[in-house]
Amino acid sequence: MMNFWRGICADMRHSFATIRSQWFHTMISVLGIVVSVIAVIVMISINEGNKLTLLQSIRDYGMQTIRIAIDDTHVTHHRRGFSMHDIQHIKAILSEKGIILPLLASKNMPYSLQQYSAQANLYQCSELFFDVEQLHLLRGRPILAYDVENAVNAAIISESIANRYSVDIGDFISIRRSIYQIVGISDTNAMQGDFVILPLSKQTLFSDTFFYNRLVIRVFDTSHILELYSQIQLYFNEIGIPREALEYLVPAQMVEQEENAQKQLNLVLFMVALMSMLSGGINIMNIMLSNLAQQTREIGLKMALGATAERIRRGMLLHAVILTSCAALLGSIAGYGILLLLSLHGSVPIYFSQKAFLIAGFMAVFSGLLFGLYPALRASQIAPMSALKEY
Repeated sequence: MMNFWRGICADMRHSFATIRSQWFHTMISVLGIVVSVIAVIVMISINEGNKLTLLQSIRDYGMQTIRIAIDDTHVTHHRRGFSMHDIQHIKAILSEKGIILPLLASKNMPYSLQQYSAQANLYQCSELFFDVEQLHLLRGRPILAYDVENAVNAAIISESIANRYSVDIGDFISIRRSIYQIVGISDTNAMQGDFVILPLSKQTLFSDTFFYNRLVIRVFDTSHILELYSQIQLYFNEIGIPREALEYLVPAQMVEQEENAQKQLNLVLFMVALMSMLSGGINIMNIMLSNLAQQTREIGLKMALGATAERIRRGMLLHAVILTSCAALLGSIAGYGILLLLSLHGSVPIYFSQKAFLIAGFMAVFSGLLFGLYPALRASQIAPMSALKEY
């Protein structure tokens, strides 16, 4: 065992001596592996960053929600939105598995605040809004059942509006010539951009002649989401609302689709990285064959003095591993530097993953072993006497 480790140490010293004596030739030869390692690290990190950013934006809509909106182009005199009958039927489908929030949503609704005028998304709803949307109030209170029953002119505004115009709880906002007192300030989650939330009156909520244009359903157990989603689709198909008339947003389904797409993309990236590593590995094999031609007499002399074929193979393979390990180290340092520059720029989402560095390093060392095998076998088959006579 001691002889084995002495041999390993001797081979390592010899390998580093060879690299030092032929440093320029070695650097050119391992450049392909270095570039491949950089490419693998950057590709995986950017891919992970994009994936996490996209998944987070999907999750912001609420993983336990099903969102349904009626397309404005399909609104007719007979079907102006979702009726109370539709809502009662969906409640029956949900049973005890979730709750439904009907909304009247308006995009870019003009409003006045102090001396300012602007536009925001307007949501008119019941007191269930915050339970379903899982929004977080920064200050104030949510819409209450009291507001709905008594038609209170209360409003909740987004944090972006409050910060932009320096307004707070107790100030007033004017919408459609009506004045509402601000009772709450909310952060954003599923709600995107500036928004204002108003209570619908109890008379409106339970009116058979009133139509909503958006439904938000919160399912208590995510394992039931796709099943309930299918049943709700089937209901609307049965009552004659075409699929293209409704806009469905099911974050749980979107996440599943995105993860499947990422698996396919990861396979493509792996194949690209593999081809890049193969190209670099061929360069490693070339330099080792070149070294073998120069060291034939030395190898023949070692074998004449008692070195075994296994010892020669081991030394050549160790040299290949050292070359690719050095290339992996240089590539990892350069790749990390490139990722830092990209993250400082801020336009590209970057995720610093240990997985990227481990995969790149493993592929580099594996390519060294794979492409170092042929030169090692050739070196171990050198006939000592022929090598000494020829050289």
